[in-house]
Amino acid sequence: MKNTIDYDLPYKWNYYKQGSNSPAVAFRDENSGFTYFYSYNTLVAFEHTLSGLVVRENVWGVTTGKHLNAIDGGSVDAKIERVTYYEDFKKKLEETQSKSRETTVKVAELLKELKDKETRNERLAERIKLNSGYSKAGH
Repeated sequence: MKNTIDYDLPYKWNYYKQGSNSPAVAFRDENSGFTYFYSYNTLVAFEHTLSGLVVRENVWGVTTGKHLNAIDGGSVDAKIERVTYYEDFKKKLEETQSKSRETTVKVAELLKELKDKETRNERLAERIKLNSGYSKAGH
């Protein structure tokens, strides 16, 4: 799912619909692979392939609790997995963002290495072709 006009903005959608009095919005950043879940203006969960779904424990109220249940399903097991403290939630987010950046850098380095190898192979093929033509000319 991408924006219809790509301004490099995250994709936005409502993940919980109960009217305008309970805004529950998620943003998917296609560039970094993160999905951020908000209840009102508060980040309450995020998801990434490196971390899976990470959800805060409900310390706010009934409506945010409904939002959290909409995010993780609200089962007993899901509620047990929720992160209790803000500091732990923030640490998990920062660790995942850091790992994501490291992965991006590693992929970029691998792509550069492959391109360099391809360029070297092309140049070698050109030299071999030139040298074989030079030999055939009787020099």
